[in-house]
Amino acid sequence: MNAILLKWGIAAAIVIGCLFGAYQHGVNVTDAKWEKQQSDAQAAQATLRAQEERTARETEQRRQAEIESIRADAQKQIQNAQADARDADLASERLRKQADRLAQSVRSCPSDTGTADGGKTAPSPAMVLSDVLGRMDARARELAEAYDRSRIAGSACAAAYDAIRNNQ
Repeated sequence: MNAILLKWGIAAAIVIGCLFGAYQHGVNVTDAKWEKQQSDAQAAQATLRAQEERTARETEQRRQAEIESIRADAQKQIQNAQADARDADLASERLRKQADRLAQSVRSCPSDTGTADGGKTAPSPAMVLSDVLGRMDARARELAEAYDRSRIAGSACAAAYDAIRNNQ
């Protein structure tokens, strides 16, 4: 009877071992499937992330190119404004010289004998006019330059903002 129990015990151990082996094989197969799914999901995420990064880089490069184009255009406008200012300065210089010549010619004219002279220190009205014209022109030049720069910078800023906003 011990021999039969021993045989049944051995048989039961073999069956249990086979069942455990089959169970372990099932666990291994299931784990392998799960690991493959995880690996596939991670690969898909990595591919998606790379694609998103590529798209973001392309968008940033496109925006940067647009901003650079706007900056170059603004720089060109500033150069044009500076050239216009130089032309205006030349015209202004000619006008000042003409006013100075006019003031000198008025100074050399004989004065009315019926009026009292203003003295040697009193400037003639033509000289005052020439001086006021020179100061007014210098101030107008400063204001025009500041206006041109701020207008161009504001236009460039608005264009850059619009370019970025339209790309979103």
